[in-house]
Amino acid sequence: YHSPLFDGAEFSDLADIVEEFTNDILDRKDLDLSVKEMQYWCNINKGNNYNVMHTHGRADLIGIYYVKVPPESGKLVVIRNDGSHYT
Repeated sequence: YHSPLFDGAEFSDLADIVEEFTNDILDRKDLDLSVKEMQYWCNINKGNNYNVMHTHGRADLIGIYYVKVPPESGKLVVIRNDGSHYT
């Protein structure tokens, strides 16, 4: 299941935690950056489900939160080919 794009009150408690966590990391790395606006979605994979390689378009920062991950799970690979630097 892949939800529609959220940018409002959906999962607002989690969004607040992610925003605070991310801004803390950016601050500790002395980067003059902050999260001011987020868009997010939910992707639910059940046993033996997987995601094919895909793009997310223009994104300054991505994050992934796993609610539950079984032992010996697959490996996450993030590829960026737009010439931007990783933060």
